[in-house]
Amino acid sequence: MKIRMIMLLLIGIPIFFTSCKKDENSIKTIAETNSLKSKQATSTPTVATTVVTSIGANSATSGGNIIDNGGGYIVDRGVCWSLTPNPTILNNKVGNTGGGTSFICNITGLSPLTTYYVRAYAISAPEGYTGYGNEISFTTTTMDFPVLTTSAPYLITATTANSGGNVTYNGSSYVIAKGVCWSPAANPTIADNKTSQGSGATSFTSSITGLSPFTTYHVRAYATNIGGYTAYGIDYSFTTYSVYPVLTTNNASAISATYATSGGNVVYGGDSYVISKGVCWSINSNPTIANSKTSQGSGSIPFTSNLTNLAPTTTYYCRAYATNISGNTGYGNEISFTTTAITNPILTTTPATSISSTSAISGGNISDDGGLPVTARGVCWNTTGNPTIGNSKTTDGSGTGTFTSSITGLTLGNYYSVRAYASNSINTTYGNEIRFRAVKIGDNFQGGIIAYIFQPGEPGYVSGATKGIIAALSDQSSGLRWNNGSNKHITTSSSLYSGSTNTSEIIYQQEAGTYAASCCRNYQGGGYTDWSLPSKNELHKLFINKTSIGGFEEAYYWSSTQYNISSAHFQNFYNGSTNASSKDQTYHVRAIRYF
Repeated sequence: MKIRMIMLLLIGIPIFFTSCKKDENSIKTIAETNSLKSKQATSTPTVATTVVTSIGANSATSGGNIIDNGGGYIVDRGVCWSLTPNPTILNNKVGNTGGGTSFICNITGLSPLTTYYVRAYAISAPEGYTGYGNEISFTTTTMDFPVLTTSAPYLITATTANSGGNVTYNGSSYVIAKGVCWSPAANPTIADNKTSQGSGATSFTSSITGLSPFTTYHVRAYATNIGGYTAYGIDYSFTTYSVYPVLTTNNASAISATYATSGGNVVYGGDSYVISKGVCWSINSNPTIANSKTSQGSGSIPFTSNLTNLAPTTTYYCRAYATNISGNTGYGNEISFTTTAITNPILTTTPATSISSTSAISGGNISDDGGLPVTARGVCWNTTGNPTIGNSKTTDGSGTGTFTSSITGLTLGNYYSVRAYASNSINTTYGNEIRFRAVKIGDNFQGGIIAYIFQPGEPGYVSGATKGIIAALSDQSSGLRWNNGSNKHITTSSSLYSGSTNTSEIIYQQEAGTYAASCCRNYQGGGYTDWSLPSKNELHKLFINKTSIGGFEEAYYWSSTQYNISSAHFQNFYNGSTNASSKDQTYHVRAIRYF
């Protein structure tokens, strides 16, 4: 009996421990265990499949979201896929052991350019029900290799060079390494010499060092992505220098019909000092110093060259050159440009200044010579319009740019038309036409002295003409009343170019008599009968220019501008102030007229 009991105990102990291990692996806490002992799954789990992303040639990413565990508890979840619809866990699958209801899985081992079907799955316990999500299809990409270009080698010396590349496509995964690799043999790989320029699909520049002089090398850009795929750009070959200068050529600028500008920069002088440098050019590729050239001195410094005597509408090839003391000549990169057709020069005429009765200052600006050198420039003028170099003219040098011209021999009061001109070996071109009148403040003109010239925006100003105020040569009275013995309300203005209208209105209201306005209107200096009493603002202009006009007393002068029914404005020619006074006061009077 005792032996039988011992045998039963020995058999029962392993069974007990085996059962505990199973529960420990499938249920993580005692609370969960107690809960699940009384829980039975009633249906399959409900799960949704997430959108497929990061699709490459051999991989993709998907996942799912568990909506309902079906009354049990989830013991496995993930995604399954196949080449046919409705994949199951009997096909390819990958699980996710993380927590939470949502999960992400990486799908690997795919074939390029292939359509796959994927579904999320979830398995519940204790019955082992398997639920599937909605089906999603996707197609893998064509390749996993990056795409990139190689930059042509430049700044080549005896032991160094520059290159680089541009990664335009990562492949199906992120680029983690890029640079250039080089070797004396064609199609170098990253097993040869290489640089490392970081990661990402961007352009880059690489410095190649440790080269041997006068040796031909091959260089290619490379890029490796996270999938381990390495791609290469095209193969460029270059030869290092030993005794020849190294330099670059500037792009052509200021291109016209007969000349252009270029230049260069000596990067490396070769085996000795650079004694001459410049640019050479030809209508054929790869020009040398045996063709047309410039000479820009010595030394390894940047320089600019003017290419002259070119033919219009012609394509030229140009290279910078440098020759060292050993007699070795190196050339920069070749550029090409096409000269323009010959056109007329482009120029403008400068407005006239410093105008007097006999002279003025003008000039012009030649902004483009039209492709041929300007051999003569200046201004021409006449009194009839559209002047040419057959009329009066100045000669003010040659070439483009601004210039100043002195116009002389003018006649007081005449209007003159002026144009800048530019002459080349073919013809003469003219700028815009300007007009002015040969008058200035202080000139004796039309019965008096020019007292003021109207400016743009002022009453009386006329575009394209010279208009202004003429003052009588002397005062018309040293003591006259403003009114004719009685005060009346008279509508007047204080603005420029209103004195004549004011005077007519005052005389109309005051009628016959001797007073300031009638005195001016009756004045006939120079044979003119249109003299007036100046308005307030006109009289102030006379005060400002009183020295040029002459003949004023340091006294009060009447204006034709009424202040109110019993007073009018006057100008103090002693201190420049303006004020109003009773119309029966007696002040000085100076007449004006317009021209």
